[in-house]
Amino acid sequence: MTTPGFDAAIPPGTVPTPDHPPSKHGEADDPRYPSPRQLRQVIAFVVDLFLHIAVGVVAMIVCLDIPAVADWAPLALPIGWILASLLQRVVAQRIFHTTIGKALTGLCVIRPSDGQWPTLGYLLKWWLIGAFDVLSTFSNSTWLGSYDNSPSAVRLRDVVALRSLRTDL
Repeated sequence: MTTPGFDAAIPPGTVPTPDHPPSKHGEADDPRYPSPRQLRQVIAFVVDLFLHIAVGVVAMIVCLDIPAVADWAPLALPIGWILASLLQRVVAQRIFHTTIGKALTGLCVIRPSDGQWPTLGYLLKWWLIGAFDVLSTFSNSTWLGSYDNSPSAVRLRDVVALRSLRTDL
């Protein structure tokens, strides 16, 4: 019988070393990504959230100014927000490996399984899981997504430094 994540060669509570890095890239104690990033993640989230809301508000204002679609203006806010979120968190992160908020704070996203850039399908999957979590928050649903393998936000400078040392990343 084996316990997932348990390695008998590493005593519990031991800080991982390069010889025994954590199994997932970008964990809080991962020596491969040593730069502090918690405050940057919060700032990036707030910037991206306000950007997504702003896109929705602008869409609603534009709809109010067009008489033919003015009745649909209340729907423009959530639709604009959703589209901005989808485009930024899936398409932009696939192309640039970052959102606007993350770029302003020097962060990028990687897959925790191997430290590589995330694929389009991977990012879409995690965007959908987040969307279902938001929907379940506002409904009586008990569905909660599992975030075991969600994208890791790490400092771009750590990724660049790590990739300059290793050729297999």
